[in-house]
Amino acid sequence: MSSKGGIPKAEALRICERIRKENEGRVFSLSRWQCWGCITFTKGDPKKMCFSGSEGNRGCSLINRAYDDK
Repeated sequence: MSSKGGIPKAEALRICERIRKENEGRVFSLSRWQCWGCITFTKGDPKKMCFSGSEGNRGCSLINRAYDDK
């Protein structure tokens, strides 16, 4: 876990959407496939998405990295 702590759910959703848009058209991107799997298997339900998988919305490595880097 980062020293920055939990991520507000609204912020996690914004970062998630931004990452997915950045991945559009990148066929051979591991992050694109990670996002695809998350959206597909959770049917886009934020309560089930990867970032909701841990306390403080720290379950998605892509969102965690983007949040910590800002």
